[in-house]
Amino acid sequence: MATMAKMVDETASTQSASAAIEGGSQRRVSLKDSAQSVGRPKSKVLADGTEIKQATIKKALTKTVPCDAHGQPLPKDAESTHYKTTFRQFSVEEMRMDGGEYEPTRATVLGGLVQELVLRLGSKGDELLLGEGDKGALVRAAAGVELLVEQRLLSLPQAVTVSFQYTSPHGGKWYVENERVVLSDSESAGGCCTLQ
Repeated sequence: MATMAKMVDETASTQSASAAIEGGSQRRVSLKDSAQSVGRPKSKVLADGTEIKQATIKKALTKTVPCDAHGQPLPKDAESTHYKTTFRQFSVEEMRMDGGEYEPTRATVLGGLVQELVLRLGSKGDELLLGEGDKGALVRAAAGVELLVEQRLLSLPQAVTVSFQYTSPHGGKWYVENERVVLSDSESAGGCCTLQ
């Protein structure tokens, strides 16, 4: 399928290049450049001029426990008011150049190394945005980044979206934007949540 998309892209580029030459334009399209754009990750430029590329989450390792308003875990039979979810690590996929083509590359990002984390709860128009420093809702901890939220706002299992930036173990700055993660009170498989 990727080969077919590549052939279609190259054919379209050849036609565009021919049309540009016939029309008197000096602009030429390189087939090599066209082929390299297939699978190219989206990118954006930060305020400081740094270009970062977009990755996708394939798996997230989390742990969600009932707790009190200060984030202290409670016994199962105790009445709790909040949930605390610890984002321990993310398995991400980065599209990287390899042999002239973009190929998916897996990387593991520890929760404590993510930056600019934003989490969205709820549906569009009725969502709650949580970022680091927002009334202590998201805080850094030794095990990763922790989310503390009132139980009335989170009905487990519940889908949330996360966005963050990170430095890849393979090199370069990357970001994840509005990726879906399902939080659950299950601690099976080390608290690994499912993703779409």
